[in-house]
Amino acid sequence: MVRKRFVFVKDFSNVAGGIINAGTTIDIVGQNIFMESNTFGGQVIDPYMYESLHKFIEQEYARPNYLREVPVPYNKA
Repeated sequence: MVRKRFVFVKDFSNVAGGIINAGTTIDIVGQNIFMESNTFGGQVIDPYMYESLHKFIEQEYARPNYLREVPVPYNKA
């Protein structure tokens, strides 16, 4: 099972006008994406948001600008 964790290293303004704050964590567990910040957290279930975030993560993985990959603690997602 794929387990990856990313942290936003700087604020990100999305096309809808929202801001994802630096320090927000994204966890990928299998095919599921979870986000957690100081104001919200949980699984991303909205299909549009999931696809947008999935594409964003792929782009950032290839050329990091906003995300940094960090180790997933042992036995935790």
